[in-house]
Amino acid sequence: MSIEATPPPFRVVGTTEHGWTIYEHRGARILSSGVHNRLEMPGHPYDGKNFGNPEHCAMLIDHWLDHGKLPKPYVWPGPKKKR
Repeated sequence: MSIEATPPPFRVVGTTEHGWTIYEHRGARILSSGVHNRLEMPGHPYDGKNFGNPEHCAMLIDHWLDHGKLPKPYVWPGPKKKR
């Protein structure tokens, strides 16, 4: 019996000059310092934003590319504030 490992949703493509790991997933880049993670994907509402972990970023990338919108509970642009 063989057990096939599920490949990670992204691959490591290098490091930045500051030591951040660069992941790639479906054409987007995720920069990770180990604590902070930044999504780099032009056109994505969270391009340049820091949040979550690399797996979380991959989920947001997939949903954006597959559906053209962010998954709930994420919204963009944010709801208008009442004055």
